[in-house]
Amino acid sequence: MAYVEDALDFMEENHYRTDEVDWETVRGQTLAIVEANPTAIGAYGAIATALLPTRTNTVVPDAHTWFWRPEQVAERNSPEFVVSSDPPTGRRLSNDLGYLNLPSVGTGSDQRATYASQIQDLMADVDSGAPVCGWIIDLRGHTGGDAGVGWAGLGPLLGDDVFFRFVGNHEIIEVSYRDGALLYDGEPVTDFLGERARYVVNDGYLPEDGEAPIAVLTSGATGSAGEAILVSFLGRPDTRVFGEPTTGIPTAGNRLEMPDGAELRVTAFRYQDRLGRTYDESIRPDESILWNPGSGNDEAVEVASQWLLETSSCVR
Repeated sequence: MAYVEDALDFMEENHYRTDEVDWETVRGQTLAIVEANPTAIGAYGAIATALLPTRTNTVVPDAHTWFWRPEQVAERNSPEFVVSSDPPTGRRLSNDLGYLNLPSVGTGSDQRATYASQIQDLMADVDSGAPVCGWIIDLRGHTGGDAGVGWAGLGPLLGDDVFFRFVGNHEIIEVSYRDGALLYDGEPVTDFLGERARYVVNDGYLPEDGEAPIAVLTSGATGSAGEAILVSFLGRPDTRVFGEPTTGIPTAGNRLEMPDGAELRVTAFRYQDRLGRTYDESIRPDESILWNPGSGNDEAVEVASQWLLETSSCVR
């Protein structure tokens, strides 16, 4: 019983919309389930059932709340758990513009370990020769995963100050970048396995102009970690968003490791930009442009390029 009660306490304390959930009813129903089946399977089922009200009582999809049994956690943490994903790509456009495409990179992705360094290598290649006067950051295919490796890669364009905050009920985590390293509350970031290297880029890219204008491209598929990267640019001077409203899950989870190796994760944080604006629903672009990846004409890139070329950095 204590196992389930600890899980319920964690849910109630951390869920980002805890005030919208009738926890007295949830507790009564959940404990009744485990009383009727006082086994591990009964406890797991009770906790999974308890998560349902946190989903149905929220206005936006509660994409970061779940419960994994011990065998599921072991599978996810296994070195054999590898998901193939695409690497970031980039190229130099005409008129000294740079383009970066950042696809999703999940926690099990084979790209995760080198994702940040790949981004900075691309930026260095694109920015060789005549300096790039403006950047296009394409997040239209970034459906989620690990925002940290994206931030670590894009750090030279994000500035030295705090550019993002995770805002929870009792905690605010400030995100920044300095000297090639991603920082949470001023300290180097590690993942839940204690891994730090993927969030550090040694001897990385130093832009000719770290304040160059930036156009960010979004689509309805841009979600979760993709939205986190988007929010990190919002409020940055000379930055504009083109495309479609995002998926609408700009939130992150907090996790509780259970005594038997199970894991409970609860949506606990909203996203906040550098100006203190908080997000928990779909983020609209500054300029709406439909994304049609099957067409040969990329209107968003064209319109974003035109805007960049009209900024003071690119006017020749």
